[in-house]
Amino acid sequence: MNNYRRKMIDRVQTDIQTILGMLENVQSDIEEIKEDEEMCYDNLPESIQESWRGECMQEAIEHFEDAVDNIAECIESLENCDGDLEEAKE
Repeated sequence: MNNYRRKMIDRVQTDIQTILGMLENVQSDIEEIKEDEEMCYDNLPESIQESWRGECMQEAIEHFEDAVDNIAECIESLENCDGDLEEAKE
């Protein structure tokens, strides 16, 4: 592989690292929102927890958990991609 392609790979890897940082920030924000929603739900009286409103909050919490898991998968995939690019440069 020539130096030009190695430099291109370096730029792509820099972009991947930037995206990874952004994804980690988004993941952290969603986790914080989820925790806030859980705290609000836990502080509701049991009668409201079992109501339509409580069920909606529980569904939202599950969606937040799914979002965090999906972002974690994206992060893992990008890390694997970065590793593959590093090996390709060798």
